Amino acid sequence: MLLEAANYQISREVLKKGGEVAALNLESRLAMLAAKKGLAGAASRYFGLRSMMTFLGPILWGTLLADVVIQMLGTDYARIVRAIYAFAQIRITRTYKISDVQ
Repeated sequence: MLLEAANYQISREVLKKGGEVAALNLESRLAMLAAKKGLAGAASRYFGLRSMMTFLGPILWGTLLADVVIQMLGTDYARIVRAIYAFAQIRITRTYKISDVQ
């Protein structure tokens, strides 16, 4: 009887340890699956951003270059608008002379 109780106790401990090993194996597999999904998501986001920047990169550099050239030339748009306004006034006064109005 004592031998059967010992066998029962040993088999119970083996099952208990086997269950713990199976649980650890399952946890490691789930962790690996989650890591693969996370890595795949990160890779897809990276390649999406990279392809978008491949398109937008030259546009942004061109805009920066155009802005630097405009700043380098020193274009003062307020002066240009004032000059256009002055030319328009001159044209209006020459087209509609004051003597024509009276």
